[in-house]
Amino acid sequence: MRTLSSINITVLSVVALLFASGCQKDEKVFPVSGTDVTGHFINTYIIPDSISIGNAYFDTDSTWTLVFKGDDITHQYKDSAMFRKLSESLGDTSYTEETTPDYACAVAGTVYSVDIVCDRDFLGIEAGKSLGGVVVLRALSAYEFIQSGYTALYDMPSWIDYPKSNLYPIETVGTEIDTDGLKAIEPRCWLHFTGIPEGIGECTFTVTVNVDGRQFQCSVTQSF
Repeated sequence: MRTLSSINITVLSVVALLFASGCQKDEKVFPVSGTDVTGHFINTYIIPDSISIGNAYFDTDSTWTLVFKGDDITHQYKDSAMFRKLSESLGDTSYTEETTPDYACAVAGTVYSVDIVCDRDFLGIEAGKSLGGVVVLRALSAYEFIQSGYTALYDMPSWIDYPKSNLYPIETVGTEIDTDGLKAIEPRCWLHFTGIPEGIGECTFTVTVNVDGRQFQCSVTQSF
């Protein structure tokens, strides 16, 4: 019976160990233990390619949920060049607390405007004209917390259904967003009507969002 020499056995054993170690390293995805210190507050970015809109589950009459959809980039031990670029652009490179991938998720890019129009006259506004004056954008942003050196805490307004005091609450008319835009906002936002008409029937609304010069659009129908 043929046998392997001790030298060959040793070589094969070393190769096997190196191979196993290499596979584990490549497959080691953040986080392994559930929490880790990555150096970043935001560990997941959504690269938007579309938006969706629907009634918020807690307020079906006056508030809609606006969601940015697309590919997500999640921090790994071998993080991508795109993830590093996004983190560095926000200054999010020195967070020292443990966190998880989905604790702070942000839209990759700057939101410059959110506009909405209706196919019928709505609250005295002519059909096809901007409803920016009667629809408020509500969102949460990690940018202010990062810029503060990860120290600022914020009071949560009543329209937040989950507490995250290190996320800055934004409430603004979508067509009056500051020229610097909204950075590092969570992919789930809300559109809130400041008034509700009665008895005008079925309306179709078109929402247009500008992210870094790219226009994302969707429509929704609701009866009043």
